[in-house]
Amino acid sequence: MPCNLCGSEEYTVIYKVPPFMEDKTDEELSSYYSYSSIFLGGKKPHSQIVKCNSCRLVYSYPRRDDLLIRASYKNVEDACYLLTQEERRKKFQAELKEIRNLTDAGKILDVGCSTGIFLEEARLQGFDAYGVELSKWAFNPFAS
Repeated sequence: MPCNLCGSEEYTVIYKVPPFMEDKTDEELSSYYSYSSIFLGGKKPHSQIVKCNSCRLVYSYPRRDDLLIRASYKNVEDACYLLTQEERRKKFQAELKEIRNLTDAGKILDVGCSTGIFLEEARLQGFDAYGVELSKWAFNPFAS
């Protein structure tokens, strides 16, 4: 599978697939696309993550079926996410502090912004923040 950015087929593995996901099909994996890892006992699901040796783009390899992933995210509901809003807010504040070490201002695009907590925090810190969210449940028209 070539890199989406430059077309190179040479990559370095950054993260291997977690053992509990190795033998799962795309359909089985669709149930793991949730906002919280709480249902997996704290395990974080992900595909193998690689970095292109040519342009350094980091991406999932192999890529999951696009339509299946979109449908999974679109239909997800996660009440546990709402229970951890304050913890997430603190985490996002810390992440924005790291971003501030690189730049004082600018635009931020949060792909998969969920309920928009990161967007709210970014705007409070002076960033011009935008978000995209597929989940009907999480979408907040006032956050993006």
